[in-house]
Amino acid sequence: AAAAASSAAPPPAPAPMARRRADELDALDFGETLSRTDSGAIARQRAFERESAAAGGPPPAPASRVRASNVAPAFPLPGRAVETVNAEGGRRVTMTGLERDLLYALRRLHADPQYFVSLIERARLPFFDGTAMLVTSPVDGSRVRFITAEGRAAADDCVRDLRRVASGLALPELRLSAGMTLAAKQGLPDNSSFGFIRQFGRFEGRIVECCAFEQHTAEDIILQLLIDDGDSARTKRKMLLDRAFQMVGIAADDHRCLLVFGMRFIDK
Repeated sequence: AAAAASSAAPPPAPAPMARRRADELDALDFGETLSRTDSGAIARQRAFERESAAAGGPPPAPASRVRASNVAPAFPLPGRAVETVNAEGGRRVTMTGLERDLLYALRRLHADPQYFVSLIERARLPFFDGTAMLVTSPVDGSRVRFITAEGRAAADDCVRDLRRVASGLALPELRLSAGMTLAAKQGLPDNSSFGFIRQFGRFEGRIVECCAFEQHTAEDIILQLLIDDGDSARTKRKMLLDRAFQMVGIAADDHRCLLVFGMRFIDK
């Protein structure tokens, strides 16, 4: 699900940013730090990599690099932790472990799109069989077969878009908005924050939102939105890769995730 709203006074366009070189960024791999929180997750990750290699898929990519300020030293598995996280303007907002992981994954996407190319190539493309895809659940290690609308065509299309973005100007770093996050949390049961957004502040320019369902890790949620299977307009993918959006609000539970992107939001 995806939606958008607009307001009359868009802010000035962001200044161009130079592409950040990977070797200038501190090394910390998102997938590895997530796995380090649970010994069972490490074993499942290694088994998944062996299955990928046996299926003829590419070997796991080397650790990508991201800004150290964008990542935590370890990622809890979903629901393991609730903490307060720094947001824009010195505000602090309470987030679950999964919500925090989503913030770091989105920032990694903007800083290092090529990481998600590697992730799709090793964790999605080798496991398509027509429109069906067989994956290993990161929660209990079981094998899950589900039917997609387009098969690997949507994933191949996503890889092309991510490579194009990676070769251009860097996307801006996403800033966490406390007000947008609170609105997302209020609207999560209804899959929309728009009925609550003005309770927590005002937005300038565009504001959009999108949902993902039945995914259990931040990376799986981001992949679902990026691949955007079944939507020929790739609406959610465009939201995630739109350089005009510099602020984000995040809410997630065991069954769904709601992301709100805005050009500018002023908290009350």
